[in-house]
Amino acid sequence: MLELGEREVETSLRKMIVKGLVGSVHPVGARVEKFRHNAPVILSIEKPQLAVLAELLLRGPQQPGELRGRASRMAPIESLAALSEVLGPMLEAGLVVKLDPTPGSRAERYAHTLSGYVPAAAPRLPTPGPLTTAPVPAPVALAQIADAAAVEDKETLEKRVEELEFNVSRLRRQLDNLAWKLREKLEG
Repeated sequence: MLELGEREVETSLRKMIVKGLVGSVHPVGARVEKFRHNAPVILSIEKPQLAVLAELLLRGPQQPGELRGRASRMAPIESLAALSEVLGPMLEAGLVVKLDPTPGSRAERYAHTLSGYVPAAAPRLPTPGPLTTAPVPAPVALAQIADAAAVEDKETLEKRVEELEFNVSRLRRQLDNLAWKLREKLEG
């Protein structure tokens, strides 16, 4: 649950006003200042697209059926074909991305890209094949390992370390994403 104080909201609003994302409105006779977003102008989108974007911002990635139903409360989207017409320009503009279906589902999902973070498609689990027994490698003497390491030059080792670090980083991001989806906290 998100909890913000008045000062935090005011600071954020001021930053968004400076960036042109929000406008301040001063109705005649009003006692409090009001605000409006400038998304249609800044993002060059129409009301149905704005409704779709709002739903994706509020609820995260969604399948077309649920997205159409929820966005239709703000702007009329009569059918899935109409939703496809709404999503088309947004996909081209890079405001929305199409994600693979989650495991056990056939329908694709859509997510916004405004925050810079795009949830990865759910990883596909490999289908188990027949069990086979791999041959057990022969024991290797420490002297053989030292000799092999001495043969590899420094550049090759550095390159391997870089590749391993990249792979560890990528796997960590995937693990963090999976933990986030499962609402689990990882240690370390």
